[in-house]
Amino acid sequence: MREHDDREQFLAGIDLVLAGIIALHLPSGQACTPCAT
Repeated sequence: MREHDDREQFLAGIDLVLAGIIALHLPSGQACTPCAT
């Protein structure tokens, strides 16, 4: 089990959840772009 990485799986799950939230809340046709700071 040395190759098992909980953090990597957790971050992948967070990315999936956030992608779903973004897809539900963005008007269709609007691209999701990162904020420039």
